[in-house]
Amino acid sequence: MKKKIRFTDKTNIRLGFEVECFVKERHSETFTKEIKSIYKNIIFDNDGSIDPPMDGKYETYELQTPVLPPGTAMKVLEKIFAVLHKYGGTNSSCGLHVNISSNDKKRMKRFNPLPFITNPIWTRLLRDFRRTRNDYCLPVYDYKRSPMDVFSSGGWAEDDCGNYNGAGSGWDKDSCINLSNWGSGTYADSRLEIRGLGNARYHRRFHVVSKYVKKIITLFVLCCDRAPLSPFKV
Repeated sequence: MKKKIRFTDKTNIRLGFEVECFVKERHSETFTKEIKSIYKNIIFDNDGSIDPPMDGKYETYELQTPVLPPGTAMKVLEKIFAVLHKYGGTNSSCGLHVNISSNDKKRMKRFNPLPFITNPIWTRLLRDFRRTRNDYCLPVYDYKRSPMDVFSSGGWAEDDCGNYNGAGSGWDKDSCINLSNWGSGTYADSRLEIRGLGNARYHRRFHVVSKYVKKIITLFVLCCDRAPLSPFKV
């Protein structure tokens, strides 16, 4: 029996999810109704990046959950996955974005991005969800190279010869870790966006998603409260 991962609301950590998916057109009304019944204020959006299957008519969605404490956030996500399993699905064009922040703005201001983006977890995560070559969740950093090269080379978007090497800057929507909404932790909507989860049938992998979300929370807290200068595993 798989060990159940426990999340709690007794913390100042906050989570929000963006769930990219598609649903058969004939089920779209029922799907929308059931999703709205899970939690108030779930937003139905679509940025046009999802390519639905070619075997019928589909509606595409990016479901955006409200900012919630971890326990409630994970229960909402699990219910969304269950409804999605009944009426729709996900493929390689679909991503799951995890937005993490803290109600404690002092904690947010202490956040150290260097040990966060250099942690080996991102290599494992991208490999696990088969998104290592996805153009919309590019790795920011190769943890086997020098940490200081992250900033001196702009996230390694180019090598010494000017050749593109498939890395994101960390400050754009194409990066696995998007820091552009961090705002030094001072803004009300300051957050980090993790874009590496997703791919075909990711909505059927709630236990695996839960494990990574818990690791992301742990890493975020460590990088706010301890701010280590060298990579460490979570």
